Amino acid sequence: TTDNIYASLNDAIDAINAAKTTDDSITGGKIILDSDIAMSSGSDTILNTCTVPLSVVSKDDTAPKTIKLGDSSKKRFLYCSTAITFDDVIFKQAGNKNVEIWSGKSLTIGDNVRFLNNAGAVATINVWSIRCGFNTASTESVRLELNSGTLCMVHLGNDKGIGDVEAVINKGVTVTQFLQVGGTSTTTTKISTGNVTASVNGATIGDLWLCGYGPTPVTSANISLTDATIKGKIGYNRKGDIPAMTSLSLSLENTTVAGSLDNMPDVNTSSLTLKNQTGTLKSSLAGWKNIKLVKSIVELNTAYAGPTDASAVSIDANSKLIVPDGTSYPDIDGIQEVTPKIDYVVYINTNTAGDSTTDNIFATLNEAIDAINA
Repeated sequence: TTDNIYASLNDAIDAINAAKTTDDSITGGKIILDSDIAMSSGSDTILNTCTVPLSVVSKDDTAPKTIKLGDSSKKRFLYCSTAITFDDVIFKQAGNKNVEIWSGKSLTIGDNVRFLNNAGAVATINVWSIRCGFNTASTESVRLELNSGTLCMVHLGNDKGIGDVEAVINKGVTVTQFLQVGGTSTTTTKISTGNVTASVNGATIGDLWLCGYGPTPVTSANISLTDATIKGKIGYNRKGDIPAMTSLSLSLENTTVAGSLDNMPDVNTSSLTLKNQTGTLKSSLAGWKNIKLVKSIVELNTAYAGPTDASAVSIDANSKLIVPDGTSYPDIDGIQEVTPKIDYVVYINTNTAGDSTTDNIFATLNEAIDAINA
C-alpha cells in the first residue's frame, strides 16, 4: 500500500506515465531497484513506452541489484521502447540460452553495469548482445551509448529495419566477439539500416565488421576508433552477400589492430584515416578510394594495392607509409619501400693464434662491438 513501490519495471513505467498526465513539470522518471527482479520467463519482454526518459538504478551503488532475463527454451529478448539508462545494475542470464537487449529510441548502459551468465561469471561467447532498434520494423533513428560491461556482440542495426544509428562505446567496455555495423539477415530479404555513426573510445573489441551480415544494406557508415583495441580483424561483410554502401569512412587513432584490415569492396566513396598510428598494418589497403596519414608511420605487411592517384593519398610531413621490399608502389610523397636490414657480421674466437690477421675475428665482445661501430 506504500505509494511508488511496484513489483515490475512495467508497473513502475505505468506509474510514471500516470504522474506525467497530471504534472507537466515532470521531465524524467527514475526507477530505483530495492530488490532483484526477474523478467517474465517463457516469453520476450517489451518494456512499456514512457512519455519521459527513464533511468534505472540500484538503491545502493555498492550493492547493485540483479535483473534476470531469459530461460532455457530459446533465445529471449528485452525490447526497450523509450529512452532509458541503466546504472549500477547486474544483468544475469536466467536460463542457458542467449539474451538480447534492443535499444528502442535510446539506450545508455551507464556506470557499474555487469552482464553475467547463469553461473554468475562474465560471459564471453554467445550470451549477452545488444542490438539497435525496436521490436517491429521502424524508420526511426536510435542512439546507443555504452560505458561499462562486457558484452559478446553489439549490432548497430537489426533484422527488422531501422533508420539512422548513432553509437558511442567508451573505455570500460569490452565486446568479446564482434561489433557489427548494420543488421543481420539470414534470408534474401534486404533489411536496411540508415546512416551509421559510431565512435569507439578506449574500448576493446573482438572483430569489427563494417557492413552487417548477409543482404543487409547500410546507407553509409562513419566509424572512428580512438585509443581502442581490436583483438581480431576489421572486415566488411561478416557473411553472405556484399551489399552496396553509398559511403564508408574509417578512422583509426592510436588504435591497436591485432588482425588484418581486409580488402574493401567497391564502395562509391570510401576513406581510411590513420592518425597517431605506428607499427605494422596487416593490409594491402585494397579497395579504399582515399587514404590519409597524420603523424603516423605505418608499415604494410603485403604489397600496396591502395589508390594510385596522388590526389587520393594524403600523407603529412610527420608520416610515412612503408611498403615491403621489392614490391611496386605509386610515386607518391610519403610512400616508400622498407629500408633493407643489413647485419654486419663479426666473429669471436679467443684462440686467435694464426688467425689474428683474419678480418672480423676478435678476442672479446668489446673488440667486436668496436669493429661494428667502425
